[in-house]
Amino acid sequence: MKNTYSKALFVVLVSAFSFLTGCSDKEVYVHDYVYVGENTNWSAKYEVNGTSEFSGKDYKGEHISKFKLTYKGSLSDLADVKHFEYGYEDSSGSRKRSMDQPPTIDDLVMADQKGNGAIPAEDESVKVTVKTDDKVETFELRNENNKK
Repeated sequence: MKNTYSKALFVVLVSAFSFLTGCSDKEVYVHDYVYVGENTNWSAKYEVNGTSEFSGKDYKGEHISKFKLTYKGSLSDLADVKHFEYGYEDSSGSRKRSMDQPPTIDDLVMADQKGNGAIPAEDESVKVTVKTDDKVETFELRNENNKK
């Protein structure tokens, strides 16, 4: 009886150890990226913070992002604008914002965008587009840790 008990205990311990080592086979990546860039009239900053976790075939990720556009002149320069639109695009997708009025400082921020999907790669560029009525301006943002 003692021998059967020892064998059962051994099987349980080996199974538990196998299960625990299998569960610890996951990779976790931390993403803290800040993309910056500018042109003659505008500058922008796009921050992405989050984690990606891979365990076998399973993926779990979450992130939060903030995009801020800054006009280099005085916003009063844009007082006659009838239609204003801006946005950004990267490999994970795009976002844009538009309004039929001149922008305010608060209009130039897309904050706390939460997600659990794709995020831009650390070394990629982010394309920014700004439209004021019929004028279109574009420029790129690069990760400030990977500027080339």
